Amino acid sequence: MRSAPAVIVSSGIRRFLYGVLAAIAAGCGGLLSPGQSVAADFTWRFGTNVAESSPSYQMLAETVRAIEAESGQRLKIDIKPINGYGRPAELMPLMDKGDIEVALVSTGYFADRFAANSVLELPLLYPSAVVGTKVAWQLYQDGNLDRDFRDLKVLAMWVLPPYGVFSSQRRLETVRDFRGLRIRVYSLTSGRAIARLGAIPLNVPNDRIAEALDVGALDAVTYGWESMATTPGVGGRKLVEQVKYLLDIKYAAPELAILMKRPVFEALPADLQAVVERHTGKALSMALAVQRDEGDAAVRAKLAADPRFVLSKLPPAEAAATERALAPALAEWATVVGRQGVDGDALLAKARTLAATANQSEGK
Repeated sequence: MRSAPAVIVSSGIRRFLYGVLAAIAAGCGGLLSPGQSVAADFTWRFGTNVAESSPSYQMLAETVRAIEAESGQRLKIDIKPINGYGRPAELMPLMDKGDIEVALVSTGYFADRFAANSVLELPLLYPSAVVGTKVAWQLYQDGNLDRDFRDLKVLAMWVLPPYGVFSSQRRLETVRDFRGLRIRVYSLTSGRAIARLGAIPLNVPNDRIAEALDVGALDAVTYGWESMATTPGVGGRKLVEQVKYLLDIKYAAPELAILMKRPVFEALPADLQAVVERHTGKALSMALAVQRDEGDAAVRAKLAADPRFVLSKLPPAEAAATERALAPALAEWATVVGRQGVDGDALLAKARTLAATANQSEGK
């Protein structure tokens, strides 16, 4: 007996059938689930650089589910946590090659590509993720970051709360205490700055910090408070359990961005583009920034009450000395990005002005 010939159904006919089936299902009390009977028209692979246990990942997963639901399951987004598709430094190359469609990246990992964005990584520029993210979006909307995003669709972009410094070796109470410490940094920009304090900057990816601390390759890390408490360490511990001395300095932090190639986004029909944009953009970015500020504050308070740790802040005179020591790093940054076609002095001046305005609106 000959088998029945295969039937090829176009995406347009499939959407028509989906509408008919959905209507039938509604009339039958929802007995038919569209998601069970109709394949997605588009599938995106979404690689991230955050742990599955982190609140940020959970918020992103919820956003993905909301997009899929509003699209009628026509758009499927396969999101994975850190190392699910590749290591953090591999996500942009994977997206460029078409191995994934969407990438959550730290722009500082790709300094040449995101030279203008690196202004957001300069030390002591903003006191919170909310303020930093407001600065980032204003710069973006004003066209100051066009150089970096010219071929990319920005689905979200936010700045993390300024990092603390977490040491396994000694308490940090003065500028001199930084001298000789091998400190993990997250980008060239942050590394050049911390070197001005006499430290030895080491650019260690997120997924290698715990191992580096464990074998003594690192003495300290610049990192987020919530991330320290949620990132797995060695031996079943959390990363924060591998250090003892915690400095609340509000140093600086990376900018994160959810990006995709513009042609991939534009391949969606207009109605699905609108669905994606309703759930992403500045609103999602600010929600992530608020969540990170609240998460960092809660963890910082919890650690301050934990007798296993010693939490401190620099006294006012040492804080001022630290700011003076870091000043040459800002001039150096402006020179470096100037070679890449970015007016660093003008960009930094604007970022400072925007930060001051945002600080005032937030009551900082």
